[in-house]
Amino acid sequence: MRTVLYCWALLGLLELAQAAPSIHVPAQEKAPHKFILDGPQPSGICPDLLRALERLDPGLRFHGYGSALSLPLIDVGLRNGNVGAACGLLERAERHAYATRLLPPLYRVRHRVAVRADDEANPRSLADLLVLSGDQAVIVTRGSAYPAMLREAGFKVDDSTGDYQANLRKLLAGRARFIYGGEQALWRSIQQAQLTQRLRLLPTVFAEEPIYLWASQQLSPAQREGIARGLERLEASGELAAIVRHYHQQP
Repeated sequence: MRTVLYCWALLGLLELAQAAPSIHVPAQEKAPHKFILDGPQPSGICPDLLRALERLDPGLRFHGYGSALSLPLIDVGLRNGNVGAACGLLERAERHAYATRLLPPLYRVRHRVAVRADDEANPRSLADLLVLSGDQAVIVTRGSAYPAMLREAGFKVDDSTGDYQANLRKLLAGRARFIYGGEQALWRSIQQAQLTQRLRLLPTVFAEEPIYLWASQQLSPAQREGIARGLERLEASGELAAIVRHYHQQP
């Protein structure tokens, strides 16, 4: 009798997993610690997190994170429902019009600046950085949240490319004095380019803000609630912090 009941329960779980529509979560371009796409399967904070959520709840399934989209296209997809959820985005007021910010936050992003190793600059604030940048533009990654933030603060900005390696080459060539961005993305890019002897991160943290998983408002309430419950369980168990620690490097 117990065997029969176990089989029926197992069949019920399988039917639930098969009935639930899979949620499209594309990778974000140029996010080297959040999405690592050059291995046998996608890895990084977000793929590991999505697989952990699937293990906790057989009613949740995710797909699409093996292919990357730019941040603007991800936001368009959240708006029209072609993207069900987006992993690892900053808080932005305009995003609340079409997406739900799910709690808890995944981790915190620290804003730092990269310079050439022989540059003795040591700005302690955005005001210092603005003075030191002078008439030169500060390099930022196209499609990120940083260009608008720096322009609002009075900076000239070069966001002509979303390619971190191209931006590092521009810095080495003297086309700018500073690259502004997230600590982990900058540091991983410098390491991947084998430029740790030629480029360095300044010690100042210019800002720090939480990063979240966002769900399109066109996703069903049950799916949004399921993801949020899973995030709460992963935080309570310590698994969320462990996933982040695994991919965060100490600059």
